[in-house]
Amino acid sequence: MAQMQVEAQIPPQPAATRVPGVMNWEESINYFVGKGKIQRAAIFEHGGKMLAGTPDMQLSDQDIRAIVHCVGLPLNVFHKFRFGLFIGQVRYVCFKVDDRTMLGVSRDDLFVAHICDNVLILSFVELNKPETDVSCLGEVWTFAQELKSNMDVSQLVQ
Repeated sequence: MAQMQVEAQIPPQPAATRVPGVMNWEESINYFVGKGKIQRAAIFEHGGKMLAGTPDMQLSDQDIRAIVHCVGLPLNVFHKFRFGLFIGQVRYVCFKVDDRTMLGVSRDDLFVAHICDNVLILSFVELNKPETDVSCLGEVWTFAQELKSNMDVSQLVQ
């Protein structure tokens, strides 16, 4: 008897198409802090609601609204080049960097507050760490540009 050889024809599989993924707020913050240069960070609505943040970022809505207000003030409103702001119980000496960014320095840490479209990016760096050669300001500006390029921020804020 003759044996028949049957070859199974496997249809060619279509090439996997890569769909660019869009990170949600929490993934964005985890990526930002995961770089290892920022200790605490969060993204807030202007009204004070946290959209995403590190677990140790516990700030009141009132504190966030005050930060948003100060960041949004024009540079020429301040008669002094610096001013004080309390966040929780900590006093910060603040400096306006530009019309969308403010720095605050306390004895222990430094924060950068930056308005990016409809959200506030707030990050903190400890000053007492040996590796304080990080430009917190540069990290926040880079992160803001990454947010703008990866997602339409104004559509995600509800």
